[in-house]
Amino acid sequence: MHIWKKKLVVSQLALACTLAITSQANASTDISGTAYTTFTHYNDASYADGVYYDGYVGWNNYDTDSIYNGDIYPVINNATVNGVISTYYLDDGLSTNTNNNSLTIKNSTIHGMVTSECMTTDCTNRTGTDYYYDRLAMNVINSTIDDNNEHYTYNGTYNDAADTHVVDVYNLGTAITLDQEVDLSISNNSHVAGITLTQGYEWEDIDDNTVSTGVNSGEVFNNTIVVTDSTLTSGSWSDEGTSGWFGSTSNASDYNGNGWNANDVALAVIAHPNADNAMQTSATFNNSTLMGDVLFSSNFDENFFPNGADTYRDTDADLDTNGWDGTDRLDLTLNNGSKWVGAAMSVHQVDVDGDGVYDSYAAGTEATATLIDITANSLWPDSTYGIDSDTTSYDENGHVVGNAVYQSGLFNVTLNGASQWDTNKTSLFDTLSINSGSVVNVGDSTLIS
Repeated sequence: MHIWKKKLVVSQLALACTLAITSQANASTDISGTAYTTFTHYNDASYADGVYYDGYVGWNNYDTDSIYNGDIYPVINNATVNGVISTYYLDDGLSTNTNNNSLTIKNSTIHGMVTSECMTTDCTNRTGTDYYYDRLAMNVINSTIDDNNEHYTYNGTYNDAADTHVVDVYNLGTAITLDQEVDLSISNNSHVAGITLTQGYEWEDIDDNTVSTGVNSGEVFNNTIVVTDSTLTSGSWSDEGTSGWFGSTSNASDYNGNGWNANDVALAVIAHPNADNAMQTSATFNNSTLMGDVLFSSNFDENFFPNGADTYRDTDADLDTNGWDGTDRLDLTLNNGSKWVGAAMSVHQVDVDGDGVYDSYAAGTEATATLIDITANSLWPDSTYGIDSDTTSYDENGHVVGNAVYQSGLFNVTLNGASQWDTNKTSLFDTLSINSGSVVNVGDSTLIS
């Protein structure tokens, strides 16, 4: 399995590993019933001058069977946390350990976010494949994660001299930002300001479909989200403290509702453009509120050839395979009177300046009408056109030949049990199912399904 050093190539995301802060070798502490800050500065000559990060969750059996330790015991109850909690070291990499790869936040308030990223400059590579295959089970119960902690600022002294440090965290993601497979449950009147899920690792194919040694990996990067009796709002990727109205700044959960705006996204599911596997996510809302846009980004898998390729199976140079692609999916379901205000956005990542780095988005998932050994899966709203070719498959140059398209990902929306969706902006997705008294209100917006 391959791990990317830079998991998500999006201009808004600055990786936490770039923060010039270090961690301490502490035993993990149960912070339940306390107020806790994940960043610390010590006015003490026994510590090097700087900001220390103490926000890694981990089990407290480091001396017995864990490779890595944490700062915070991963069952948090009745606590107030200021800063960033990281699951980077939560599981320890040993197949024989008894640690659950789980994080529970109950009856608590997190002024900040939960991330799976390294938050310091001294992270190890977490060698040991068992670590990466363990799914995270995360439970948020009667709790708030508000994504409102944007900086850690220290204005004080060090060795009796004036000293100042600022650590920016506003651009690290939304309230829950994970690049690992997760089963996420949010329940019992919880409030979360944004979920961002990315594809942080892959199970690699062996070569590709053009050579005899090629073997396609059948693994799928899976996520499940269940939100019950709770609220998911948009989060924030920008510094909300730089502007105000009557002396008050915006909150991460504020929804602008006008045009494309990363700060309006409540749920982002972003498949990695260089992955060999599909990323498939189900998100279910039960008697809950979704306030914000839902973004689904999908590109073809690494060993897929949208324009075709020549295989080893014959001696000619004809294009006779599309290669391999696992179809990405986002299945969004609203049940039991749930309400959603926002847009459904299907996009794919693009390299605008041609430097080999994906740096922006374009509308729609990636798609191809060159169907050689792959079957159309799309309700494509546009037409496809014939090309100049000697074969009967691609004749009728310049004329409409249908709408048969294979696309890299499918975004499906289902409303059940008197649920409601009030659309905003422009929505582009694949299928819409409206059942049991549910309604979709399309006002001052565009809906393409």
